[in-house]
Amino acid sequence: MTLAASRPPRGRDVLAPRRATSAALMLALTLQALPAGAQVGGGAELPDMGSAADTVLTREQEREIALSVIEQFRSAGRLVTDPEINEYVANLGRRLAYRAQNGDHQFHFFVVKAQSINAFALPGGYIGVHTGLIDATANESELAGVLAHEIAHVTQNHISRQIQAMRGTSIMTMATMLAALLVGGLMGGGGDFMQGALMAGTGMAQQQQINFTRAHEHEADRIGIGTLYAAGFDPRGLPSFFETMSRAESLSARAIPEILRTHPVSVNRIAEARSRIAPDMLRNVDNSLSYYLARAQARLLGSDSPEEAMRQFRSQPLTETEADVGRFYGQGLALLGMGRADEAQAVLNNLLADHPDSIPLRIAVARAHAVAGDGRAARRIFEEALALFPGNPSLGHRYAEALLAEGQAPLARELLMGYLLDDKLDLETMRLLAQASGESGQTADAHYYMAEYEIMRRNLNGAHTQLQLALKAAEHADDVRRSRIEARLEQVELMAEDGGRRERKDEESDEESSEQRG
Repeated sequence: MTLAASRPPRGRDVLAPRRATSAALMLALTLQALPAGAQVGGGAELPDMGSAADTVLTREQEREIALSVIEQFRSAGRLVTDPEINEYVANLGRRLAYRAQNGDHQFHFFVVKAQSINAFALPGGYIGVHTGLIDATANESELAGVLAHEIAHVTQNHISRQIQAMRGTSIMTMATMLAALLVGGLMGGGGDFMQGALMAGTGMAQQQQINFTRAHEHEADRIGIGTLYAAGFDPRGLPSFFETMSRAESLSARAIPEILRTHPVSVNRIAEARSRIAPDMLRNVDNSLSYYLARAQARLLGSDSPEEAMRQFRSQPLTETEADVGRFYGQGLALLGMGRADEAQAVLNNLLADHPDSIPLRIAVARAHAVAGDGRAARRIFEEALALFPGNPSLGHRYAEALLAEGQAPLARELLMGYLLDDKLDLETMRLLAQASGESGQTADAHYYMAEYEIMRRNLNGAHTQLQLALKAAEHADDVRRSRIEARLEQVELMAEDGGRRERKDEESDEESSEQRG
């Protein structure tokens, strides 16, 4: 049967409601959710790391799960979309990932707006880090150490292995239970609550499963330390960070950082991690300016208000180092958040004069001019920066935002189309392209790019609707333009059919598991 003959009629919703939202959460906690007191015995051996466990989930299924988890953060208003901090974390993560593997995995890094101190790995190489963790690190090697640890969870197939260990329970059953828990943890449910629910629902309290996961943590420490050293960081960063966090445990049970609830740390574990660092691996590594700026932005994002962040920045002692640049940068951003653009300009201009090669500082100064109403100066600064750093994603995103705010949608569209042709558009910048197209009177393109945005979010229903609207808006367009829209519409329908088949298969698995347990 041909595709054209089998395709449902246009105009009705051909996409069954997706359960990817719940499926997504299947492993956001599974990897980490273990009782804080459990430890591996001294003679416990690591599992065989030779079998890849790729038969459990395909790469596309892993990607769908991870993207759906990220959608939960977005729906809860916790996904950070500020391009500067996202670019910094992604660059740091890619530097580590390059040294951690032979290209078998693609990694994606994102930031979660939460004061809790945590990081986690999702299927498909998606790694999230909380703003609270970035702010809590004392240096860049500590932050790199946490990311290297999470990268190791991916390269060593730990997530797939835990799926194998829980074959008696279907993916969808676990996912449905975890759907509320992930957001609940961010909203104050806490790690203990999530652990208790997970253990009650899946029998995760069995000692064999606890030991297996403890082995994962120790191996991720070992691999992470090697990655840190290979990437040029101080390998003491990982044990140093966990040591700092473990000291907080003595304050009170409520004060235990989330990363200790999900990655329990013992004195033995810290000592073992330090013992893996040979004397010739020791090195002192200076923090990059980008680290200090990202840490300041993380503090601002994690604060309840710009005023609160300003109080924190002003309370920091001066150090006569680049850490002070981060402190004043944070103050400048906080002033912008309070609408005090003139004061922000004074602070940020001084920083940029001393550090003209800093892209975040150039962006901040341009934004300050824009907020102050001096659009011409803002455009000049953005244009100069793009001449020096062509194709930089943060610059393109922020410049497009500024142009749209000024009513210069055609210029914003022209700018972003260049990024599209170079395949440099991320999710949020794709949304800006759709907005710029719409405000430029390019209705069909606006719907088409909004469909691409929805596809990147794995919202196929939304993408299908947008493509139908694009086709309607392009009613009098040339054949080439309409053919492009129709072809993309067919692709989305095929993607939905494939997802529906997997969903039905998982529902059948769920029913079989229920019958066996009954």
